[in-house]
Amino acid sequence: MKKIALMALGLTGVLASCGGAGVNDNLPPTTNYTLSHDVRIAGTDKVITSGHYVICDDRETKVTTNVQWLPGTQYLELWARGTETRKEFKLATYKVANINQGGQAAIPFTFGKDVLAPLSIVVNPAPNLPNVNVIGYTNLGIRAVDASGNTVMNPAYSQYVFPVMQSCTTL
Repeated sequence: MKKIALMALGLTGVLASCGGAGVNDNLPPTTNYTLSHDVRIAGTDKVITSGHYVICDDRETKVTTNVQWLPGTQYLELWARGTETRKEFKLATYKVANINQGGQAAIPFTFGKDVLAPLSIVVNPAPNLPNVNVIGYTNLGIRAVDASGNTVMNPAYSQYVFPVMQSCTTL
């Protein structure tokens, strides 16, 4: 009987520490800035279309990321990754209200001014539109941390990529 109780206690500990999380790409992340017109990256055929959400390096940008998590998750860490450099950095940590339940939420975060290092990618819009500079591209991810403080997984990144605009004065 003692062995069964110990095994049950051990299994409870394993189950409680499972956790896991991901970005909900069915509800892509958004920002408070969007392109009002199409722009083209100089020297390429790549076009960033009107309505695309962007991060502005010259001002605060509010980003909302939709995430979901499994039972056993104590904290959610919001991460950013440069898609060119593959460099990752943790933006914020959020405590989950009930570790025994999974859930979903829209997590807010505000990028400050001059947060991301420039890559100096010049973007030329279609004729008669002002030039804009893209200093890089980033996507956001989420990582789960269990009650013991152990990371459950590497950050799971959204498929949505934000252009980081040097200045949003022409949007």
